[in-house]
Amino acid sequence: MANTYSNTIVEDLVWAEIAQSTCAQDFLDYTNQFPTIPSQHWFTALDQAVSLFSPGATREEVAAGSRYPTAFEKVKAFAEQTSDESLKAIAIFNLGKMADRGLGTLANRDESIRYYKQAIALGEPRALINCASFFEGSTASESDLAFADDLYRQALEKGEPMGLVFQASRFTDDDPRRYELLLQAAEMGCAAAMHRVGVTHMAGSCGQEKDEILGLSWIQRAAKAGHHEASYFLGWYYDREAKNKDLPLSVEWHQLGASQGNRAAMRVLSINLIDGEGIEANEAQGVIWLNRAALLGDRYAQFHLGKRLMESDSIDTQKTGLAWLTMAADNGHDYAAWRVAQAYQVGTACEKDLVKASRYCEIAAKAGYGQAQGQLGLNYWYGEGVEKDYDKAYKWISMCAFQGEAHGLYLLGLMTDQGHGCTADYAEALRLYRKAADKGSVSALRQIGECYYFGHGVERDYAEAVIWYQKAAAQGNAKAMTDMGWMLREGEGVLTNYEEAAAWFEKAAALDDSRAMYLLALMYENGDGVEESEEACRRWMGRSAMLDYKPAKEWIEKHLPKAPDWLEQLVNPNE
Repeated sequence: MANTYSNTIVEDLVWAEIAQSTCAQDFLDYTNQFPTIPSQHWFTALDQAVSLFSPGATREEVAAGSRYPTAFEKVKAFAEQTSDESLKAIAIFNLGKMADRGLGTLANRDESIRYYKQAIALGEPRALINCASFFEGSTASESDLAFADDLYRQALEKGEPMGLVFQASRFTDDDPRRYELLLQAAEMGCAAAMHRVGVTHMAGSCGQEKDEILGLSWIQRAAKAGHHEASYFLGWYYDREAKNKDLPLSVEWHQLGASQGNRAAMRVLSINLIDGEGIEANEAQGVIWLNRAALLGDRYAQFHLGKRLMESDSIDTQKTGLAWLTMAADNGHDYAAWRVAQAYQVGTACEKDLVKASRYCEIAAKAGYGQAQGQLGLNYWYGEGVEKDYDKAYKWISMCAFQGEAHGLYLLGLMTDQGHGCTADYAEALRLYRKAADKGSVSALRQIGECYYFGHGVERDYAEAVIWYQKAAAQGNAKAMTDMGWMLREGEGVLTNYEEAAAWFEKAAALDDSRAMYLLALMYENGDGVEESEEACRRWMGRSAMLDYKPAKEWIEKHLPKAPDWLEQLVNPNE
């Protein structure tokens, strides 16, 4: 059987120092230093970190007021003062680990090795493994590997087989020597080796025949021996493997993995508890596990937590949600990046920031999200958050359109129509508009009407233009409503009807279409389809001008006196 180890004396020293800390990093460092099992304070530390952590805080803010440096000094003082060599070895081993991971002291490879060598001299097998790991890797020299192998040999003589696992990793998946080393370690009780032996049989690699039953038995042994990755694998297997799907059993394994500190298992368990899948629903407990997984760095948990908080009506809660989504995005979750981009694009739970919006949009766009590609293309088109660049705009919008996104097809049609980033081609633009319309783009419906109105890519046909404008207007497109009003006012493709024209302008103006406001103002000025009203004319003209519609501003310059408060009076006549 593999050796079992205790860190109790060091755990107690560190915990006594940080127990009353208000620094989230102290408790995260604790979970980093000690194994989940048999640590008596591991989950207490994790939950303390959750309660103290502020998503969106800088690294310096999270670590402010840390007591871990004092804890490091206390462990160091204990190691120097104790006369019990076995306890001294445990303390010095932990000093090596703290120096390795930068816990309470600056990360220092040489210092860590120095501590490990002292612990080795005192007979600590774990120090042999950890010290040897510094001399592994693809860039290691032959002498480095020989030194590591000598340490692994010494550890094996002391009953610690983990070195065999490291040695096995030097061989490729199809090399039988890899399996031989793993099997030797597994038979000595090494849980990590048991897991890898099981995966080898599941995959049929390292010269072994594929044997799912044998593979599962090894992985189950590893899970029961405390290997959290094995527990998570089994949870995944019984959830995803169709022929052996067993959701309650999957949840059991994920529960074990979560209790062993596996953050992915925590995340899956949290979703099971929240949704009541394979286990009785318990939203409160599910949220606890979700927070734990998110704080331990699981990007999927960070995304789910952020998405959940963003659905709140509270702006403060939404801000916290955006911070978690940002952490997930920075941690490599591509869809989280798109959600963050959307927030900064419009200013949801944050100040509008087109530079940040474009940066996160590009992350999602490069990952293949069509909507993000389309938005990034628009940003390059109009120079929002990035330098204006028609070629880049065309590239990203083309990629969006290639995925069949209706909006991407519509935008690509616009670029082709206007000759931005490509040679103008009305016929090709119309073809793209039609494809976008078939996929549900209302804007494309209106644009097809424009093609018929101006004769772009098709013979000019006002009656056909009206048909397409009406389709778009019926689905809420304000510009198409204005177009319908125009056609009715001018009698193009339909009989002139001022009353209906004014009604369409009213609908579009209510949706803040500045052109509709301007045309409606003219209707009131002349009494066309509405009762003539100088007040209504000026009010609608003023609103159109406030939306920066040039013809409305020119009308005002020509017709209204230059009084400083007239525009406010027009827009808010009752105030």
